[in-house]
Amino acid sequence: MKTNSVVFLNQALRDLDQIWFYTARHWSKRRANSYAHLIKETCDNLAKKCLIGRSYKMLDKDILGFHIGRHIIFYSFVSDKKICVMRILHDQMNIPSRF
Repeated sequence: MKTNSVVFLNQALRDLDQIWFYTARHWSKRRANSYAHLIKETCDNLAKKCLIGRSYKMLDKDILGFHIGRHIIFYSFVSDKKICVMRILHDQMNIPSRF
């Protein structure tokens, strides 16, 4: 049985939707689909610990962030192989104000 290794908070899902719509509007739906897939695949790899984010202690001691494209995936470990994605934010945003 396959277990979900990534849990997305509602705000992270809204972030992903906004990223998709922005990318589709400014480039193409195909590119938006590809970028959204890359973000989700990266989240899976973060849960498997194939990739490791850096600490964002300024937000919380348990929050990690991983840069992908122009966005940062903010997450924490729920268990050894499960992560909770809290936000997916553009790297030019005022990050602390979004938490």
